[in-house]
Amino acid sequence: MKTYITARFENGDTIKTEINATPREAKDYYYNKVFNLGTEGDNMQRCVSVFASPERHYYGYNELNK
Repeated sequence: MKTYITARFENGDTIKTEINATPREAKDYYYNKVFNLGTEGDNMQRCVSVFASPERHYYGYNELNK
């Protein structure tokens, strides 16, 4: 199952992506984990929220943070 999500990080950055997982598995993968968001140097940031979105749209509902 493909899930479209928006993940927000502690510094305010967000990423919009799709993941081959259920919405719950996507949250478990991203939420409260640290990712390197840097492009030239390291920028380690913790994911603070994950939002599921309807297919091919990244402006969705907050199903995962209930």
